[in-house]
Amino acid sequence: MIKINIFFTAFLITLFAFGKSLSQDWFNYSDEEWFFSVNFPNEPEIEEIIYASEWGGFYPGRVYTAEHNNHFYSLTAVNYNLDESVAYSQLSDVLGTDDYPGLAIYDRKGSIAYAASNIRSRGVDITHDAWGHINFINGHQLHTINADNSISHIGIYFHSNQDNINNNYLYILEGRSPEGYPPSFFNQSLEFLDENGKSIRYTGVDSSVRQR
Repeated sequence: MIKINIFFTAFLITLFAFGKSLSQDWFNYSDEEWFFSVNFPNEPEIEEIIYASEWGGFYPGRVYTAEHNNHFYSLTAVNYNLDESVAYSQLSDVLGTDDYPGLAIYDRKGSIAYAASNIRSRGVDITHDAWGHINFINGHQLHTINADNSISHIGIYFHSNQDNINNNYLYILEGRSPEGYPPSFFNQSLEFLDENGKSIRYTGVDSSVRQR
């Protein structure tokens, strides 16, 4: 029993040291223009993208990426506030009209499910695939084992700020690490911000009442 306790204590010390080594360089990165903050191990690179939605819309987005000790972290933010006439303009030749009633609503409501389906289509082994939330903001979480045996923890969230109808954003986070080393606390560090840069938390699931 003494030997077991000594081994277990040594294991905890090693685990603590490993976690500390991963987290000591991390900092809270905030982008108030895109209404989020998240922990990164170093200053992320930012790429402007056009995100293709399920219903044929094209929305502006940004991809934030950082690497640290062979671990890869990314956050994709998509701005779903673009006017329908602009977002779905490429459908006019197909539909023969410039009127797209409801498409933006369909895309917003289905954005989490669509992003999750894109993850599943990678041809990865899925070890976790379930609903989740951060601060009672609905989302979906997936854990995958990739073709190179790396591990990905993925979180997908869509936030519509009840106080601002022009604040609709999709966030896709992915922490990817080498075989045998699960990603750290990257996904759980996500915070949703209001127009004043303050963190948002609701009183419960599907509630529009904010605790802060």
